[in-house]
Amino acid sequence: MGTCSWGVRLSQIARVTGSIYIVTGRLLSPDHVSRILGKRPHKISIIATARARREASVIKRSFPDVRVAQHSDCDAKGGLSSPTRSGSRARTAAGPR
Repeated sequence: MGTCSWGVRLSQIARVTGSIYIVTGRLLSPDHVSRILGKRPHKISIIATARARREASVIKRSFPDVRVAQHSDCDAKGGLSSPTRSGSRARTAAGPR
């Protein structure tokens, strides 16, 4: 996913073939997240702060195959994606806290 802005990284979600893990201190508006996840609504796991309960519930209802977990002490941003072809390294991307 590279080292560019979160918006650009997430807009490339359809190109990733493996699993994607997103860790964030907050969730953006469910409408915005739904437009992004709608490009590829499978093999995605999101860990967000418990303060984002409403947003997480909306996302989970819209995308039942997306795994959503909440943690009371999550205050970070990061994303991991599986390798796109065998033998390549997994790419990581972390944003500012």
